[in-house]
Amino acid sequence: MRYISKISCMVLIILSLLTGLVLATDTDIAELKTRLEKEPENVALLKEIGIYYHTLGDEGDKDAVTEAMKYFEKAIELAPDDLSLKTLQAWYGSLLAMVGRDSSNPLTKYFKVKDGLKLMDEAVEAYPDYYEIRMTRAMTTWNLPNNVFGRLSESVNDFAYLINKENATPGYLPPREYRLAYLNIGLAMKEGGDLETAIKCWKKVIELDAESTEAKEAGELIAKYEF
Repeated sequence: MRYISKISCMVLIILSLLTGLVLATDTDIAELKTRLEKEPENVALLKEIGIYYHTLGDEGDKDAVTEAMKYFEKAIELAPDDLSLKTLQAWYGSLLAMVGRDSSNPLTKYFKVKDGLKLMDEAVEAYPDYYEIRMTRAMTTWNLPNNVFGRLSESVNDFAYLINKENATPGYLPPREYRLAYLNIGLAMKEGGDLETAIKCWKKVIELDAESTEAKEAGELIAKYEF
């Protein structure tokens, strides 16, 4: 079952920037854990460490998925407000999808992903305009097998929502996340069989900033799929 692609690994690194965090290194994590010992109820620290392990889990490290869940579970317990709670739950939902990805039991695969989707859906319903939540769901759903979960069109809709919101309210998305939304709606459109629209989306990424990392990725995709 295709849950998390190689491209999404890059995307999750960018997504960590979307939250206002810089992706931590091994040295950073040691320092963060030392800080956490002094501030065990610091939700921001718990989230940052959780994202670090989330990214390792995205690369296939099952133990990292388990570790990330521990930090997010603690952060969820301590969430200071409902927006923080729903944001953390969206990340946790993404982790549950990874648990499904890694399970050898078909029923566990299915139901863990469904549990994760439920958390993300609830978060989006509560805060439809909060882009971190919607982006987290979009990134997860486009990687799910559409013939099992039927969520590809929703992923496209989420990316389109983010793009349209930015078009209507410039500054809603940081520039990098705006490019990211176009890059990934293109990937989702390709998965849905609409390669022509996918290529248009990737060309838009280059138009926005031809020197960006996202533009380089878009250029490689265009070179691979445009005939």
